[in-house]
Amino acid sequence: MKNFLKLLTILVLFSSCAESITLFDAKISSKVINGTNQFGLKNVQNTSLLIKDPIIPIKEYSFLGRLIGYNKLRKHEDFIDLIFLKGDYGVLDEVYISYLEEATIPNYIPDNVLISADLWGDFLSDFNMEDSYVGKKQVMFIPKYIAIRSMLQKSIYTKTNPNDIKQQHKIEKLFKSGIKSNIKSVLNTSGAKISGEVEAKIENLINNEVNIVGTYYDIEFQNHFTGKLRIMLRELKMNPPKQDTKNPFLINYLDFYTKNNDYITNGYSLLNFEITYNTSKITKSDIKLIIDGLVGVDELEKNSLTAKVYSSFNYSRDFKGENKSNKMYLVKYGYKMSLQNPR
Repeated sequence: MKNFLKLLTILVLFSSCAESITLFDAKISSKVINGTNQFGLKNVQNTSLLIKDPIIPIKEYSFLGRLIGYNKLRKHEDFIDLIFLKGDYGVLDEVYISYLEEATIPNYIPDNVLISADLWGDFLSDFNMEDSYVGKKQVMFIPKYIAIRSMLQKSIYTKTNPNDIKQQHKIEKLFKSGIKSNIKSVLNTSGAKISGEVEAKIENLINNEVNIVGTYYDIEFQNHFTGKLRIMLRELKMNPPKQDTKNPFLINYLDFYTKNNDYITNGYSLLNFEITYNTSKITKSDIKLIIDGLVGVDELEKNSLTAKVYSSFNYSRDFKGENKSNKMYLVKYGYKMSLQNPR
């Protein structure tokens, strides 16, 4: 009985443990990020293993519709996401254009900020003039319609649970600690005698002139689009494409279909961080004023140390005049559709 109670206690403790990821060189719990014991979409059949070292997507949808192996999260191949590229991808583009015509275009109202009513009218005229999905997709890539193309691409997915990071202060502390650690390493290896006053001034610069705000959200395909994908995959399963196809989408389909272990990412969890630096205060001149406080260091050495400390602020951005940058971290995949069983 005692052993049973001990086992039960362990199981209870284990089940209450929150997931964690490694970010900014530190472990961060899901409790800190989203206030729950786990990351991941809540309404998908399966979620992947946690990505221990989060991948940074180019855009928020850049990993949506990728082919992944369940145990090979970093092995992801273009698949559904080919619709975001210029070119003809056959049945995939047909599904995409069909979805836009059914679910997005009839319901869109120009916001007059990025897309004016006149621009939207021009687009509709050009789009509807084309009879084929190839022509319609080509219209989307006309330079003046870039904002419209972006809107249409985003229409295939939805964001859920977009929430500010629950314990924002912890994330900010970790991020700033990373910068401080970089700078401290530079100072310690310089050989110069660093006074407490100099360290305090640099630390004050980090604390007051660097800011980070985070948002966590889940992203997934719209159900209407998912339904169309299932139908497409079912038809491909019944009527496989010819091996000599030149279509990049069908080549990937044939390649991965035979491996029996790949899935289409239906969605995933993302962390989005907006990092702000006050570049009017964090300049080489400001840092030089602090470094000038060092005793027993010649001018050449001070200039060298200034440059190194300045570059050490480059923990998650570079200093090219920007005062704000956005970083997205892919935490976990969700998927519904296996290529082996696209039901």
